[in-house]
Amino acid sequence: MNLLHKCSVAALLSLICITRLQAQESPPTAALKRLLEGNARFAADKPRIGAVGADRRKELVKEHKPFAVVLTCADARVVPALLFDAGLGDLFELAVAGNITDKAILGSIEYAIEHLHAPLIVVLGHDSCGAVTAAVNGAKLPGDLGWLIKQVKVGDNLPADKDAKLAAAVRNNVRAAAKDLEERSNLIHEKIKDKKVNIVTAVYSLKTGNIEWLSHQEKKKPADVEKKPAVEKKPAAPSSNTAAILPPAIETNYVEVRRFPRLRSFFERLRE
Repeated sequence: MNLLHKCSVAALLSLICITRLQAQESPPTAALKRLLEGNARFAADKPRIGAVGADRRKELVKEHKPFAVVLTCADARVVPALLFDAGLGDLFELAVAGNITDKAILGSIEYAIEHLHAPLIVVLGHDSCGAVTAAVNGAKLPGDLGWLIKQVKVGDNLPADKDAKLAAAVRNNVRAAAKDLEERSNLIHEKIKDKKVNIVTAVYSLKTGNIEWLSHQEKKKPADVEKKPAVEKKPAAPSSNTAAILPPAIETNYVEVRRFPRLRSFFERLRE
């Protein structure tokens, strides 16, 4: 087999492999990858500028099919469509101070995942959050604003350092909001249980533009960690222009291709 033929066959098999992997990718995982890629472009000051023109507006008149729901803080500096470099109709956005959960938020998300079939829910907090700051400081505010601040869940045993305390409180509140969504809505719980929907948490950096991805699951106790057997580390995935911490579900083709030993063996023979 000559070199040109080998290269052609290798290229064809690579294309088949990637296509197969993409077909196997679940809708929630695909949606999260789009958000990761979009934020990487935004943080690098290289936005692609999603479809927002006349043709797109006309297309959206009859229906919209957002690929993700984003529950975020009501803050003029936090605009999901921009942070994720998304187009018109791509994201179902909900904004409320402190990204708290109430019946209106729950009902809106249930509508998005049941009728618009959005496969991913993102609870997005941000640093220097005013609502979380007020909750941490125990501010006594009148009226509905006072009620809202009481819904912010900053957690216990916060660090003594002022900045570290606020950062930890923001993360705790984001995780608590995600937990509330799943516990208070049977529909959201069942969708997640059936793996039709996934819910993830994140914190946006106002300064860098990067989004740090968290897990809303409770941290395991040290004793539980010690009992867990060691797991062989996977090769590091290619990095992007973001400080995001990828959730465990996100795998790159670089890692996934290891699932095809015959194909790997074939490529090794081609290199000889």
